[in-house]
Amino acid sequence: MRRIYILGIIIVFFIIGGVFAWQQGLRGMRCSASDGMKVLEEAAQHNLRQVVVGDSTTGRTIMWQSDKRLPEMILEYRKTNGGELQTKSAEPKEFAEDGKTDYVYNVLLDNLESGQAYVYRIGYADRRSEWTTLSTPMKNQGFKALVFPDSQSSDYHDWQKLAEAAFTANPDTAFFINMGDLVDNGEDRYQWQEWFKGVTRVRSIPIAPVMGNHETYDKKWEVRMPVAYLRLFALPPNGSSALEGQHYAFSYGKAEFFVLNTQLSELSKWQPTMLSEQIAWLQQVLEHSTARWKVVLLHKDLFTYAFKQKDSRAAGINEMGRTLMPIFDKYGVDVVLSAHLHTYRNRGLVYNFERAEHGTLYVLTGVAGNVRYPDLWAVHPLDEKGAPEPELGNYLTLTVDGDSLLLETFITDGTKIDSVHLVK
Repeated sequence: MRRIYILGIIIVFFIIGGVFAWQQGLRGMRCSASDGMKVLEEAAQHNLRQVVVGDSTTGRTIMWQSDKRLPEMILEYRKTNGGELQTKSAEPKEFAEDGKTDYVYNVLLDNLESGQAYVYRIGYADRRSEWTTLSTPMKNQGFKALVFPDSQSSDYHDWQKLAEAAFTANPDTAFFINMGDLVDNGEDRYQWQEWFKGVTRVRSIPIAPVMGNHETYDKKWEVRMPVAYLRLFALPPNGSSALEGQHYAFSYGKAEFFVLNTQLSELSKWQPTMLSEQIAWLQQVLEHSTARWKVVLLHKDLFTYAFKQKDSRAAGINEMGRTLMPIFDKYGVDVVLSAHLHTYRNRGLVYNFERAEHGTLYVLTGVAGNVRYPDLWAVHPLDEKGAPEPELGNYLTLTVDGDSLLLETFITDGTKIDSVHLVK
């Protein structure tokens, strides 16, 4: 019996070893693609990511960073089911920030076919990264997107845990939105790296980022232009060289999203006309939009909240809200998502600054990082639903299926705390 027992252990050992060797061999196959290529070093593919483009059915932006200048970098892609391998070159752009210099690469794929699955990889010389998936939707295809509120943190563990829980619970996510204040300090390179650790899925699905006020802070906590944000995300053009990357629009399925820059007080020194320029742009794109669903994304909220413990101000609609909300009324915007206050509030449908049976759904999306403001904000007269206190983090899913838009809110453990269903 003892011999049989020892023999069994030896057999199990060899089986485990064989499986491990097979897995390692498979990984090597993925990296080398069986074509003699060596594995691309990690220092040449930092933060590999997909970013939305104006028309998601035919395009995608791929970005990454390297520690040293690699002018011969390329991106290769093809359809998953085969097809011709296509190649695009990637020119490095130097990015010196927070005492370190690296190089950012940006490749626009603008000739993709709608409703197709692709794989892509990056590399130089005889080195390549693993193949990574990329999918384009059909023109009117239904979809689900994840929405993350402010992820700024002092320690990004909670952010990483929440983001991982959200992606795990929603493997069918087509893209994700981060509502601004991605990091606590826009110049702090370490914080950006910690933020990226929470969204490793960005290699295979695109991000639609929103600029927040914390992206405009340097390490002395003085306001500056959001240099890192603008370098890290190559966003759809808006027709303005002065405001490039700060506001944009993109379509996905039957929805069109309009992303605004609300950092008026922070950036007015450099961009005194940024609001008027954005309004002119917004009215033009809304006028020409044929999307079934129109969604506006902005970091700072349009509602003024009173403090629970103070009487320093009354609840109401702030100046930016008085300016923008009539535009949303005029052009039939369906949903406005905001952030900044680190609390979740569903205000229901609002039209002409009042609760209405038909109007725009305004949702303050909550908090996804560990910077929280317990018991700070009083209930607003237009609030219909808030999150359970203390608020320890949440995310939202936005699902569009034809004439239906469903917005659901979850805390980290997957418990649903709110749901709004709009039907046209």
